[in-house]
Amino acid sequence: MRPEKSLILLLVLAGAGQGIFVFLAVIDIIFSHLYGGVRPAVIYSLGISSLAFTLAGMAASLFHLGNPLRGWKAVIRWQSSWLSREAISLGLFSVAAALYPLLYFLKAPDGIRTLIGAAGICAVFTLYISSAMLYARIRFVREWANKLTITNFILFGLTSGGAVSYAILCLQGINYISLREIMILLTAGSLILKILAFVFNTTVYIPTDLKNALVMNDPNIRLMSTGTSYEHYNTKEYSSGLKSAQIRSIQLKSLFTAFIVPIILWLVMPLGTGALNSTFAVLAALSMIAGLLMERRLFFLQGNHLQNLYYARFPSNAARNPLLSRAKKGTPVPLK
Repeated sequence: MRPEKSLILLLVLAGAGQGIFVFLAVIDIIFSHLYGGVRPAVIYSLGISSLAFTLAGMAASLFHLGNPLRGWKAVIRWQSSWLSREAISLGLFSVAAALYPLLYFLKAPDGIRTLIGAAGICAVFTLYISSAMLYARIRFVREWANKLTITNFILFGLTSGGAVSYAILCLQGINYISLREIMILLTAGSLILKILAFVFNTTVYIPTDLKNALVMNDPNIRLMSTGTSYEHYNTKEYSSGLKSAQIRSIQLKSLFTAFIVPIILWLVMPLGTGALNSTFAVLAALSMIAGLLMERRLFFLQGNHLQNLYYARFPSNAARNPLLSRAKKGTPVPLK
């Protein structure tokens, strides 16, 4: 399916902002005990960056709404709608992200700031899960309806937020060596996860085709009419129109830009602090954000809506139906 640019920006920017907040809270709570305290500039810079990325994503999401003035209605069905849960969690997280550096500025007790940090982290993971479930619950789009989608949203948000956080710290002359190792491990895990998702998408069996749609198993069945004689919304928006070679090209570019390049830059960057160190960290963060923009776009492009069967635009799949491959000509195919 063809995604809107505003939706891609929302997922990447807001996901990174939420990841920055997680690293802020972890650094403030844990790393302060290991390194003798955290500089105020770290709290302010990471807190403001987290809020800025999140607000930028929210601003982009307004262009995704048909009528932005009715956007508030997204929160009224929280009992059954993952979109409502996402909107509510996003509001709660924004409050926590704004309060955290403010409480530090007001010199509030550490216990209160820790409580706000814990609540913000809970809102972050609720956001990741809610955003992922918007797609994972669409069972007829098999490329989305799997456990990899939820893990994908969580790990990619944390990884991108960590990359931006690490770049901000390096620009301030702060280089936690252990944080670099954490980023390399997170990014390597994200790389492996995305490769598994790509493999899954190329081998997933789509149980609906022309044969079981007609409850007939005749190998000579073919679609004679595509249902329309001109291009319209359904034929444009629900089919990417990309060939397998083009999909593979985007896959390789996104893997290289989002994960491989940052890992290489972190491995070769000099230890300690300095202009070269900061340059490598900033380039790694920019490369990851650019790669994730490609990856989020590809996530939607690989989602195959079943209505494409009617318009003869459903892509051929490498995974064969085990039932059809063993059935004799004329054998009825069960619907389930």
